[in-house]
Amino acid sequence: MLNNFSLIFFFQVIVQWGNILSVRNRRLSILQADPIRPERRNLWLFAGMLASFLVAVLVTETPGIQDLMLTRSVPIKYWLYPIPCAVGILMADEIRKLIARAFPKSIIAKIAG
Repeated sequence: MLNNFSLIFFFQVIVQWGNILSVRNRRLSILQADPIRPERRNLWLFAGMLASFLVAVLVTETPGIQDLMLTRSVPIKYWLYPIPCAVGILMADEIRKLIARAFPKSIIAKIAG
């Protein structure tokens, strides 16, 4: 039986990928401040994303750790569900950055810092 905690934990790990990619810069778009180009590269970001995914898999799929953490296996069919939410977070922040750049004296730009 699927434990809600297991699914929520796994979902949270994946959704945070959208968050970590969106907060890398307050004003520049992910296309302007992409994590791939050498001048803005941060390979630790991807290592951290991979490590968080591996911890989520370890906690939800390893029998001894499942008993310790009170988790259950998350079926693979649920592994892709959080990706649209992560993309949604990224897109919402990209819209906020676009508004902040287009209207630098707006309240949104002031909040962005």
